[in-house]
Amino acid sequence: MQPYVALGVGLQRAGHAVRLATHPRFCGEVRERGLEPAPIAEGALSHGQATSAGRAWVRWGDRVLPHWVGMLKDASSVAEQRLVNGWNASADADVIVVSVLATLLGRQLAVAQQVPLVRAYYAPPGRMARPAMRQAVWLCSRPWINRARRAALGLPGLGLREPFRALDEERVPLLYGYSPVVAPPGDDSRADWVDVTGYWLLDVPGDWTPDPALAAFLDAGDPPVLVSFGAMADRHPERSTALLLEALSRAECRAILIRGPHLAPDTALPTGVIAVDSVPYDWLFPRLAAAVHHGGAGTTAYALRAGVPSVVVPAIADQPFWAERVHALGVGPQPIPRRELSAARLAEAIRLATTDAAIRQRAVALAGRVAAEDGVRVAVDRFEHHLSGRTGRADGERIATRARPECPACGTRGVPRHRGLRDRLYAAPGSWAMAQCPQPACRMLWLDPVPTEQDLAKAYRTYYTHAGEPPPRARPFLGLLASVRRAYLRGARPATGLIRVLPGGRDAMDDTAGHLPAPRPGARLLEVGFGSGDQLVRMRELGWDVTGVDVDPVVVDAARRRGLDAHAGELSALRLPEGQFDAVYLSHVIEHVHEPIDLLRECRRVLRPGGTLVVITPNADSHGHRRFGAAWFGLDPPRHLVVFSPDGLSAAARQAGFADASVRSSARIAFITWIAGEDIRRGGRVVSFDGAVPLGRLARGVTAQVAEAARLAIRPDAGEELLLRATKPPPGASPDATSDRSEEMPWDSVSPSLV
Repeated sequence: MQPYVALGVGLQRAGHAVRLATHPRFCGEVRERGLEPAPIAEGALSHGQATSAGRAWVRWGDRVLPHWVGMLKDASSVAEQRLVNGWNASADADVIVVSVLATLLGRQLAVAQQVPLVRAYYAPPGRMARPAMRQAVWLCSRPWINRARRAALGLPGLGLREPFRALDEERVPLLYGYSPVVAPPGDDSRADWVDVTGYWLLDVPGDWTPDPALAAFLDAGDPPVLVSFGAMADRHPERSTALLLEALSRAECRAILIRGPHLAPDTALPTGVIAVDSVPYDWLFPRLAAAVHHGGAGTTAYALRAGVPSVVVPAIADQPFWAERVHALGVGPQPIPRRELSAARLAEAIRLATTDAAIRQRAVALAGRVAAEDGVRVAVDRFEHHLSGRTGRADGERIATRARPECPACGTRGVPRHRGLRDRLYAAPGSWAMAQCPQPACRMLWLDPVPTEQDLAKAYRTYYTHAGEPPPRARPFLGLLASVRRAYLRGARPATGLIRVLPGGRDAMDDTAGHLPAPRPGARLLEVGFGSGDQLVRMRELGWDVTGVDVDPVVVDAARRRGLDAHAGELSALRLPEGQFDAVYLSHVIEHVHEPIDLLRECRRVLRPGGTLVVITPNADSHGHRRFGAAWFGLDPPRHLVVFSPDGLSAAARQAGFADASVRSSARIAFITWIAGEDIRRGGRVVSFDGAVPLGRLARGVTAQVAEAARLAIRPDAGEELLLRATKPPPGASPDATSDRSEEMPWDSVSPSLV
């Protein structure tokens, strides 16, 4: 774990915000180094003697089965929880960095959240790099991994081909945190996305001081031998402790024991031996005569950098590799496999390591070369090189934000609802989080932090209103919809009557007329945020005198070319005359503004007394949001700054001074929402409308449209959209405090020609 703490500290010093996900028992050490920890579930086997399953594996399982079998068994026991933990830990990350054992977890998270992945390994590839071995392990693991993906995050299953091969095919950056003078780089290091950087080691904390007893022990005699087997489980700790003490006695040396599973608690230690819980290796190793250890990458690195001979007792994973390298470099005696360890062999190895002048000389010479490296600095430089331009963090592209902890409607402090949201449609930069108001009468969702007013336009650079043509797959559908709407405006009852009886069809047709009755002669309508301008054209055909307002100068110019009265800018900044309009229409606009209540107040100001406000907006309480969660299409970060609930929208209208505020939900766009939600959940982006919609997804979209429309009879608030109608009260009248969001308003009256 320490190499990743060192790498994290280096990245943080370079200006990156770092969160290190690890097992809960290591989170304290992470926090002490100034990094933000995040817990990742740990299986029972990893705890060794602390759990019954761990004790059982230590006693017999590890003796008859390969170690990687136990690792897979341990991982499968907490697979769902690890996915959830990993998702929460990386939800707002710009990049995910993974160790060897976390590669598959990180790969899944990076794909789902559409962020880059970087591999950070502290040892060269071993047997698991062989394609046949990887494929065999994958086939054993795939069933429980896919079950966990579906259960924890609703993700689809992975295929039969092992996923690790794709990492090299996609040139996913790979940083090796070991010294090239200790282990020659492998064949893969010739690739331009692979770097061998040098060791990632921690320096002594600036405020750290040794325990007085330890300092006194070091000063009281010759340099001691360190004995540390890390956090490895031990089948017989009492027996191992006795073996270690006997070996030290035979070798006639002083010793420091790092407490761990191999050291029985409350052990009486002889004179010349002291036990400590932990101590910075960077401080301790230069004061040693030799180190007896398990051959972990980190411990080996500290010994090599300090010029201390090593007696390596390897057991699992990469430990035999490092043990062989220590011996091959001549800086330690022949390694002793853990299963072959005896007091006599260990004592002889300790005597050789502490008395052989040639071993000491080679260790000191090698230490000079290792100490000259700065592995952390090189790793940080290569990390930034590989990710340059891939995270959307360049100053010209980054969207500036400001904190918004309170609800924009009622001022209540929010609670986190969604993290790690990314643009699913137009690839605007950034990772976004949404909070929710805990007040039952509000329940608004909003972005926190929120894009600043000055930078919000960056989220719209490739917005649909700037596209020359709609996506290819959407053109036939949009053409058919336009034809039906034209027939509706002409009052063609046979052509549109069928549409009105389809699930959501009535709202689709009524929206053609802005959910407003036929206008009286000279009636004036204002559309705020008119986008393509098509709705303004339709309302003009119905007899309205239309005016449009939009903040986007591109769409304003296009509207003017169509002969429309269009104004560029914020409604409040334009200061249109008070009481000028008979109706104000906002379709999917209010969710895009920083201050929705202020917008409603300005709409009220420009309406004449008795004038009507119509607002259409996504529904935070929709069934789609409940079903898809963070993958719900209606969130649309970073453009949707707020998302109302039915109660919240009704309350907002009353707060802005409107009367007769009535809100209901609609299933009009359930078909689109569900297809898009499946896309986002599977791959992080909406892609179905750019090409052929998969037949199964198309069928589920149709089914969802029918089901959601039927569900409204049981749960009227579950539709994907909210429809608000409200009235500006006469002068001197107060807003109707009893206004609600019922369905009792005569919505049939809004049809312009079919009632």
